[in-house]
Amino acid sequence: MPRRDAPGVGHHVRLRGVAQSDISCDDVDRASLLERLALFSQECSLALLAFALMSNHVHFVTRMGPTPVARAMSRINTGHAL
Repeated sequence: MPRRDAPGVGHHVRLRGVAQSDISCDDVDRASLLERLALFSQECSLALLAFALMSNHVHFVTRMGPTPVARAMSRINTGHAL
């Protein structure tokens, strides 16, 4: 089923490492990911309602602005790699 993607729609988004590999290895990595999330949340008018960071994946609950969820998540993911 296609994702309903429109301003104001809420999403539960999960970002995972390839083959369940770690996406963060220390507090510096986690801080970097949170900084990217804060920056691109503003840039994409994305309201971050909740998040949970684990070593190999992250959960976000968001309310979208005018930027499609796939584009916003791509912006957040780009540049965060081990």
